[in-house]
Amino acid sequence: MLSHNYIIMGGGPVGCYLAYKLLSQANTRVVMFEGRKFERPQVIRIPFCIAKDIPDVVKNTMWFDEKTRTRIFNSCEAENSNFWPKPNYAYWPWIGIGLFQEAMVNFLKTNAAYKRKFFFIPSHEDVTQLDLQTEIQKFYPHDGDSIINNLSAIFCTCGNYAKSLRNNLNLMDGKSPEIKGHGLYLIYQNDKTELYERNGNPMSYAVLGEKGISYAAANNCNYDVQLYTYPEGELSAVFNEIPESFIQQAQYKSMTTALDMTGVGMAGDALQWFEHYSAVIQAVAAKANIQLPQDLTKIKVFYAQRNEYYWDVVATRYKTETPLFFLGDSAGSTDYKFGLSVGRGFLAVEELTNSIINSSHDFEKIISNYQKYWDGVIHREFNKGSQLTSEPWILYQYLIKGREVVFSENKKINYLLDSQYENFLDEYQYLCSDFSRTREAKAIIFVNASALKENIKNIIQCGKKFSDSKIIGVVKSNGYGLGLKLISELVIESGIDFLAVSKLQEAVLLRSDIASNKNVKIMVFDTPMLHDLSAYAANQIETIFPSSQDGSSVNILTKWLKNKPRIFDSPLKVHIMIDTGMRRNGGYSHNLPESVLSTITALQRLDRTQIEFAGLTTHLACYRCTDYKGEEIVNFRTLQLQRFQEVITYLLSHGVHLPLIHIGGGLGLLAEQWTKQFEYLGVQLYTRVGHGIYGMELEKDLHPDCPKLCPVVEMNFQVCNVFYVEEEEPVSYGGLWRAPRGGAWIATLAGGWAEGVPRTSQTLGEWEHGVMVSINGCQYPVVGNINMNAMMINLGLKTTVKAGDRAVIFGWRSHEPKLNDLAQLSGQIGPSIMVNVPTSMPRIVVSG
Repeated sequence: MLSHNYIIMGGGPVGCYLAYKLLSQANTRVVMFEGRKFERPQVIRIPFCIAKDIPDVVKNTMWFDEKTRTRIFNSCEAENSNFWPKPNYAYWPWIGIGLFQEAMVNFLKTNAAYKRKFFFIPSHEDVTQLDLQTEIQKFYPHDGDSIINNLSAIFCTCGNYAKSLRNNLNLMDGKSPEIKGHGLYLIYQNDKTELYERNGNPMSYAVLGEKGISYAAANNCNYDVQLYTYPEGELSAVFNEIPESFIQQAQYKSMTTALDMTGVGMAGDALQWFEHYSAVIQAVAAKANIQLPQDLTKIKVFYAQRNEYYWDVVATRYKTETPLFFLGDSAGSTDYKFGLSVGRGFLAVEELTNSIINSSHDFEKIISNYQKYWDGVIHREFNKGSQLTSEPWILYQYLIKGREVVFSENKKINYLLDSQYENFLDEYQYLCSDFSRTREAKAIIFVNASALKENIKNIIQCGKKFSDSKIIGVVKSNGYGLGLKLISELVIESGIDFLAVSKLQEAVLLRSDIASNKNVKIMVFDTPMLHDLSAYAANQIETIFPSSQDGSSVNILTKWLKNKPRIFDSPLKVHIMIDTGMRRNGGYSHNLPESVLSTITALQRLDRTQIEFAGLTTHLACYRCTDYKGEEIVNFRTLQLQRFQEVITYLLSHGVHLPLIHIGGGLGLLAEQWTKQFEYLGVQLYTRVGHGIYGMELEKDLHPDCPKLCPVVEMNFQVCNVFYVEEEEPVSYGGLWRAPRGGAWIATLAGGWAEGVPRTSQTLGEWEHGVMVSINGCQYPVVGNINMNAMMINLGLKTTVKAGDRAVIFGWRSHEPKLNDLAQLSGQIGPSIMVNVPTSMPRIVVSG
């Protein structure tokens, strides 16, 4: 009978499970190469269906305590709300990598059904340099020739070997590693199992995540525990200061050379940083009721940078002959913080080995099927944000599949197939209140963090190149409608340390949200009322007052100082706004310089321990000012800058010290090099940037030398209905659009003007050309009037669109309509659309 011979490059957890699944098929032999000792200490979570499937002897090693095994495998009563996976679900199956490898390889070597078919080749050399045929014949001279000459397929699960192999085969297309941030493993052993609880309650992974900790107690026979720590909460500021010398010292090489929590072996800035980190993490762990060993030598420490990457091709033929498949790290990996990468490799094994069986070893079909599977994984699991592990699809794939759930009247559902996902969603939505905040919501806003960071990087570089100007990031109106906390964190992470909002209430919320970034300045544009000032001072929020003829605009500060009940730790910082032509903060007068001097003089007469003159500012009205006929008025932008210059010259002649100057009025300011005329002052110059950060500047308002900007936002609606409309039948309110000759298929989308699509948008019927949307990569026109919570799309005479598909109203990909397109077709600008998107719509961060 025909024998199927396989080579597996890499004996990590994915490789071991792959060997087990292949050897479970008839007439198979497997050769496995592994270049590491079975000592890797990391604790990882695996999918339920995999945990259920591994041999019992390995289960008993991985989950040493019977209560733990019961908690993982036997909670299948539908009425048990703790059973159903929800965001921050506590009861994942965890394994220790080294222990799992050792247990699986030992099982395959000793079990009667497998041991004669399993050929294990340990190698302490660089596996990328091995000659496979020579190694197989050296270790197994009696079987080597028959295996090599009748090789069915090669499977690569080793990341290092994959890079070398891909390079040789020219298979390097994909996503290059995107750095997600620093990470540090702390690994030790408990003295007993935990049953996933802390003080009798399930572990709260959400709370720990806010503190920068991913916690995993493996509950295996070694009682392995892992803390993966990363920049979040109090740890954000610590990781921001991590020196390169520590990173180099703390890279994982082996357990025998690993550092421990005492810091022995470190010196200089590496030791100084680690001592600070150690003090902070011990304090954070104590607050979270995580009891670290008192003997710090027992806590091993090593650095692991967080990144994300994937390769496009995972199924091909090796030198046009032998089928070649990539799984696990050799296919792609997401941020360690998610903890899904190895689990994803396990699920790929299930997919691939099932395909081998179902396709009767027809490897042309298997290659095609596996590649399609991987394309779907990339779409669903990569370039996502921090909510990935809370998404229903992830919970289904990693925690539900493989379970038989018992419902009332002894009805059972055995969740095995992707097609049963809808059944799970029905139950999930019934039990969970957060369904509307997930990717399954009817209407969603996606925010592209990578594009936003790229915009900011380019803006900062432009400021340095042309203007020697720093940037104030404008995050007003709920971060331009994208979410204040979400956007502010990304802006700060990208290198901006000065933020501006319009309202005091937003500033107070923002100060609370970024409490760990105490060095970030926050400024409010609105002129404050008397009753606002204590809140400004208490939260270290900087304020802006307009200049006035006699300095009376700052009189309320005198009243505040007289009546305020308490002394604050730092003075209230006050900026003076010079209205050079915007006409928003006072009218222009010919004695403008004198009025500004009067205002600053009045300000500086006040108690300087409580009130501080912090800066001077103005706002330009336009990039190119035109009248109602579209004809350009006198170069008003230049005129405003001249007026600003006159004020500054006058102030300097009267001995006024200017601590800081900042200007707003469009991204073009940077390329126009507005700072050149103020360089002689020797003060820090800032440019306020809002629209540009979000890629919402209109091209007509951009200077030719402005940096390239990317759209950062996608509006996404679900297709609710698809139906056929006969010729001449009207669609939507007013019947402005009628189906053309031959009729049309119509899709109804789950969003309209209440979800932020302007009611004034041009659509077919009233207009010859109108708004387009993208469904499954194709663009279709909106027809008829937009409804409050719906809009209709003409799909044409034939369609493959179905209910449940997603429609992109605007996005950032090349084939999708853009926000500025919608703005132009509705008589608005991009920001005016986004700030009117209801806050009830989920904002989900993705990375591209």
